[in-house]
Amino acid sequence: MTVNLSPLAGAGWQFFDSNGDPLSGGLLYTYAAGTTTPATTYTSSTGVTANTNPIVLNSAGRPPSQVWLNSTDTYKFVLQNSTGTTIWTMDNIPGIALFVTTTIANLPSVSPSVGSVVFVTNTGREGQFICRAGTAPSDPQQGIYVPSNTANFYWERVWDNINGYPEWFGAVSNSNSGSIPATNLTALNACEALCPVVNLRRADYWINDVWKINTQYCTVRGGVVSTGYDTGTGTRIISNNASANVIQIGPDSAPASTNSYYRNITVENICARWGVNLTPPASGSESSAVKAWLVNYVINCELTNCAAWEPIIGFYFYGAIYTKADDCIAFRSATYGGTNDFFRGFWPQGGPAILAGGNPSLYLNRCNVSLGGAPALVTPTGLYVNADFADIFVDDFETSQVPNGIIVNGSGSTVAAGKLDLHLRNVVLDQCSANGIYISALNALSMITIDGGYIGMTETGASSKAIWLTGSVNAGAVAIGGGMQLISGTGTSNTGIYISQQSNVRVDNTVMILDFFNPVVIDGTSEQCDIRATINNINTGNGTTAGVYINGIVRSNVACVVDGAANKFAQGLLSVGTASDKLTIDPTMFNASAISGGAGNKVVVNSIQITSPGYYTTAGAAGTSGAGIYVTGITA
Repeated sequence: MTVNLSPLAGAGWQFFDSNGDPLSGGLLYTYAAGTTTPATTYTSSTGVTANTNPIVLNSAGRPPSQVWLNSTDTYKFVLQNSTGTTIWTMDNIPGIALFVTTTIANLPSVSPSVGSVVFVTNTGREGQFICRAGTAPSDPQQGIYVPSNTANFYWERVWDNINGYPEWFGAVSNSNSGSIPATNLTALNACEALCPVVNLRRADYWINDVWKINTQYCTVRGGVVSTGYDTGTGTRIISNNASANVIQIGPDSAPASTNSYYRNITVENICARWGVNLTPPASGSESSAVKAWLVNYVINCELTNCAAWEPIIGFYFYGAIYTKADDCIAFRSATYGGTNDFFRGFWPQGGPAILAGGNPSLYLNRCNVSLGGAPALVTPTGLYVNADFADIFVDDFETSQVPNGIIVNGSGSTVAAGKLDLHLRNVVLDQCSANGIYISALNALSMITIDGGYIGMTETGASSKAIWLTGSVNAGAVAIGGGMQLISGTGTSNTGIYISQQSNVRVDNTVMILDFFNPVVIDGTSEQCDIRATINNINTGNGTTAGVYINGIVRSNVACVVDGAANKFAQGLLSVGTASDKLTIDPTMFNASAISGGAGNKVVVNSIQITSPGYYTTAGAAGTSGAGIYVTGITA
């Protein structure tokens, strides 16, 4: 029989009367809780010798022996003075269970008694375990449930049934020694399977294969996001397997229906990286590259304050429905070598199309991609969106020193996948050396909005463009506005907005283009465009290029502001070739002082100065209504 020390009169107790004097000769009766049935107490932890009932207190008001209670019973205590007058009654009193200490390996051998508590001392696994009757729930790593060697008993960790730690299941942080990475991966999976909230410490957890977080309605929470480089600065999951992704959220393959997509998985404050060099795939096989984060076939999941450090692909989304990435970071400074050492910070994969495209209702909020040092990379890109990208909302996205801020590649998209819409709102693409935003090959149902934000270009070469739109006639629509700012250093050949064979482009007058050698270029017989940008060259320009250059545009309107320091432009607008048709030009807000040659060069069509409103042919000769070019507004 197991006995526990009584919380009343147990050891060294002294009782007093109402005057504060020792209760000499007092009587302490013990009964079964809630009854008047006498219950036995014992003089020691052996549970062999019974106390008298009542226990008679000595002259100091103390019991003559300790008082121990049966561990399976609760008691009622009645205290009387020596004449039998009741002083108080205390009911439903259990004994105080004393901790037995042991290790997790020896816990099954501890003699079980329901309600008894044992303290496990293993570092990381330490904690109280209480004895239960019955069969232990499945827990192969014995982080919470430990079967007893005695049949029909098991031990359960004392916990809140919500928060768990991988250390309970055997994880060892800050070490890559021997089998620890394999043990850690097993422990992480076990903790996730049993604990609604998995808590990781501010430490490194090395693993030897991809950690698949695929328990629905689960939260995985790190201590704080790491700098990526240093142990102890945050929570890092570090893989020693160059052939495996680091973290996967969702199942390996698409479930039969969206109702079976994995739901409500939240991950916070974790940095994913490798501890070994990676091998980039061959060109054309980019999607096969290992990913720091793979998020697929999920609904209503969220990543917050997570990081991808030194990845080839940072965050890769496919089949992610109403899923969010908030305040996440991708960083790359390493060069891995080979002929296709590329980098994509965030990649919502749109092909092949599933559902209404690749990632219906994907939200990227306040995410950041940056490069450190000068790694030799192939087309490094902050955000890469491709094929049937579906509904994607990108807010306050920022890149730093990434040559290509955002690339949207619609190749392979199909109208059958449905309407595709992409919203870029208040993006900050800083120090781009290739293209700030490059959009190509949209399908007929694609719609892209670029609303507000900033693009800063550092490369001043001819191939450098802040925004580059290229496609084909009737290939979707692009709207640019909301105070978008395009800024360049002093250049000799770079371009602000370049539109080539793209239809349905709207650029409103809140879009500001500052100090680009070629502020707006339109060619390739683009159609249905309305261009009203505000162009201002304070520093750039030597009087040899136009504020707006056109080589083929149909059923379109150009009414920009062209301003700047004296003689920065050769022409306000220059139209060349014969492909333009039904083009309306309004030069009212062209500042003649910023144009070499003054007002006479506000509008030039194939080297012919247009000095008065009217209809003109594409060669610059006077024309008739219905075709060619129509110049309106103030030309003087």
